[in-house]
Amino acid sequence: MQRGQTVYLTCQLSKSAFSGERVFRVVLNDGSEYVGVSPVGYCLHSDRSPLKAHESTARINGLVEGRVISNGGRIVKVAVPDGEVISVSLDHTPIFEKVEKEEYVPL
Repeated sequence: MQRGQTVYLTCQLSKSAFSGERVFRVVLNDGSEYVGVSPVGYCLHSDRSPLKAHESTARINGLVEGRVISNGGRIVKVAVPDGEVISVSLDHTPIFEKVEKEEYVPL
């Protein structure tokens, strides 16, 4: 993973006080839990399908989008949607690369 690369962190997602937001919980490199709030557009189901604003979400396993700040091997610093930079261990928190969809453009 390279600096600036967009990735998805495994997390638990739940409802927030606002319909357009979700609370996300990520396991940090020291084993503790980071709790933040994200716009729903940065959250996905575990199968990478988008989470919709109108979905009533009990606590589910999902993904939250982030951006790699630095990669130190098994420890990665990631900027998350609430503006914080967190350190996660690949041993605790799997990270998936964001793959851009190729769009069909008629010739």
